[in-house]
Amino acid sequence: IATALDVVLDERRRETMRRAGLRDVEAFISLQKGRERFDEAHGEADQVAGLLDANRYFEEVLDRVPGYPAALINHADPYVHILDVAAWREATPESEQQTAEALEQAVRDLTGAAENARNFEERAAVEFDLAVVNSNLRGVRSRLQRYLQLEGCEHPFWIDPMATIFGYADSLRDRLEAVRRCDPMSPIIVFSQSRAALWAGEPEQALEIAMKARDSLSHPWLDVAINNALVAMGQFETAAAETSLQHKDSYLNAVVEFSRAAARGDRTRAHALQQSIFEHPEAADFERLQIHAMLGEREQANAIASRVDQRARMPMSLMLVTLWCHCGAPFDLEATPNFAAKLSEGELPWPPPSPIDFPLKDW
Repeated sequence: IATALDVVLDERRRETMRRAGLRDVEAFISLQKGRERFDEAHGEADQVAGLLDANRYFEEVLDRVPGYPAALINHADPYVHILDVAAWREATPESEQQTAEALEQAVRDLTGAAENARNFEERAAVEFDLAVVNSNLRGVRSRLQRYLQLEGCEHPFWIDPMATIFGYADSLRDRLEAVRRCDPMSPIIVFSQSRAALWAGEPEQALEIAMKARDSLSHPWLDVAINNALVAMGQFETAAAETSLQHKDSYLNAVVEFSRAAARGDRTRAHALQQSIFEHPEAADFERLQIHAMLGEREQANAIASRVDQRARMPMSLMLVTLWCHCGAPFDLEATPNFAAKLSEGELPWPPPSPIDFPLKDW
């Protein structure tokens, strides 16, 4: 079967299969193919389309092993992305129906994963994601701390923004070391660990993590991690030389170059790049909010955050923009009363630190 499907089932993969708790070889192969497509999709402009493509492999797993938690968890991800995308664009009747259906599917997948969890660690990880997707942040810090004390291979999707921006970046960096040993070829986990190191105030370590991984892995997010670490260290020319996004994705390349210009305080170059980014069809309020914040344009950033606060289905949307901005608080809490209420519910601190200094931003 492995030969026919062009997958080498060597001893490392056999160990991965045993760890995954799968006895069905075809299901395991589909799981591996799904995860590979899953990782690729997160580096693409249209992540939802790529993640839905990955779902066909996870559905093959579920056909052979009904209720398999890892497949259900991954299967939920594109629907959570649909919820986040909806928060950053003007709503239409069609998009409203799509987001309602997406929320229902994501909750169904994660609930099924929790019900079929094979151990305490897996259940705790799934229940963390389920609570966040349901916008239930009461007790979330206890859930977060519990996960960070575990040693297994589980990696809740929403642990990264929650732990990183709310004061647990150093613990997350250390926790992800164990997760990486379980899945050393996942660029997403490497990126998360590098970013956690950056937020923990260790840009040199963040750079080392991403650079070592790029020797064997290829993913645009690794280039972003390298750029961010070097920018945080003030090494702008090295960042431009090391970031290999040229000729791959012009839009992402413009976004990364903008971050360098803003961190240098080069308003003229930043505004030129801002215009080209805003005109791109992929640009949404997610990018616009970060750009206005990095440039210190507080009024414009607050106006966008206020719109998002009114239409977001879950608080993760404003947490994610904070995570990706690396600029501290990209908006004022007074502009986002719904988000502020969720922070209070979860007893989460605000404002977050700023791992990169943007001199044009004065708050």
